[in-house]
Amino acid sequence: MPIKLNLIGGSLVTLPLFLAREMRYFEKAGLDVQPLTTNNGNSATQLLSSGQLDIAISTIPVTIAANSSGGDLVIASGGETREPLALQCRKGVGAVPGYPAGISSLAGKSIGTTAPGGAPDIYTRALLVSAGVDPARVSWVTVGSVPAEIAAIKAKRIDCVTSVQPVQQQLAGDVDTIVDVQNGQGPEFLLNANAWVYLASKQFANANPEVINRFRSAITATNAFLSDPANAPAIAKAVAPDYPGVGEPDLTGLIRGLAPSFAGAENITASQFDDAVKAYNLAYGKNVTAHQSELVLK
Repeated sequence: MPIKLNLIGGSLVTLPLFLAREMRYFEKAGLDVQPLTTNNGNSATQLLSSGQLDIAISTIPVTIAANSSGGDLVIASGGETREPLALQCRKGVGAVPGYPAGISSLAGKSIGTTAPGGAPDIYTRALLVSAGVDPARVSWVTVGSVPAEIAAIKAKRIDCVTSVQPVQQQLAGDVDTIVDVQNGQGPEFLLNANAWVYLASKQFANANPEVINRFRSAITATNAFLSDPANAPAIAKAVAPDYPGVGEPDLTGLIRGLAPSFAGAENITASQFDDAVKAYNLAYGKNVTAHQSELVLK
């Protein structure tokens, strides 16, 4: 069965899809994957609505934002319970590490995001608001893609960025980590909300339930393999070509550290969903109501 999926280049959030391809989990599930590289999860939701994608990797807040603007998306499966997220700023710009005390030092700084309304944009705004800082007090700069985040920091076009791995490691010599969400820093709701999920349009899901079931089966098998830290060296070797510029030993370490976030991640908990809704509302001053039973396919 053919299926069109998006891949986000340079980001470990796409790791399960790369691995499922290399380990033939998709093939074993009877799926013929037709990949399309997108710059971020936000742009992928637009391609879902137009039919250019069947399933896309994104987040719960982005799903809510899309549906609030007229979209009709559903969540086919969970992907990762805690994405490797951190807010980092260039050394020497005067940003102070720590939450919540250090967040006030971001006032007047420029923060790069892959796209307005994307997951890093939502989570960073929610982080600021939760610490009592108006997002209007910083300058928001759209950089467009994960690789562009690295270039923008190194060229000093932006002061700060909320990014995932391996971007954080690739920028290690250029930045200070202000809030390390992946290691438990930040507001409690954000620690729980920053999960990655796989989306489909409701129209596609209703017309292709078998494809959805097969996809979920492939992701479940992939997550089980990813969740065992002992598999990290084999995984790194398999996906190394997808992460140019990251050495295999470093990639192994990153994958090993992420292993717990894949255990049972295909199942989205009620608290994850509710905290993701809270993050979206806090980020944009909204009061949107969303229910897990309506958005998450069973």
